[in-house]
Amino acid sequence: MPTTPIVIPVTLNNDTPPALIIPQTYMEVVVQGGLGIQQITWQLHGNASTGVFVNGDMAHPPIAWLGSNVPAPGVFQPAPGIGSGGLTYTLADNNPAGGTAQTYLYQLCAKFGNNYYYTAAASLGGNPATPRIKNN
Repeated sequence: MPTTPIVIPVTLNNDTPPALIIPQTYMEVVVQGGLGIQQITWQLHGNASTGVFVNGDMAHPPIAWLGSNVPAPGVFQPAPGIGSGGLTYTLADNNPAGGTAQTYLYQLCAKFGNNYYYTAAASLGGNPATPRIKNN
């Protein structure tokens, strides 16, 4: 059974250097197992809509997994990956019942002109300010 896609708005703060901001309500996305593939889309929104997610740039991937808990192959897949002229990045979370129950910390990256900006990772130890996907 298909699930409703999760769409996460991403904005840019005005710090020096700027950083991508994910609203607090989306800092931990919980995906229940056994419900089928869950699409998660990050959308550059508002003042971040002048940026783009970049595909194929190994030094600046749209999403990077942080810490030692890196997802096994097949848990997450770009689906379709970058879309809407670079304004969105979508992953398919394949969380079969009991198969991938883990918490995955991540960092997003987007390009603005010649500069790359990231979500801030407060710590690799799982600080609540570090965005995460939790598969149950």
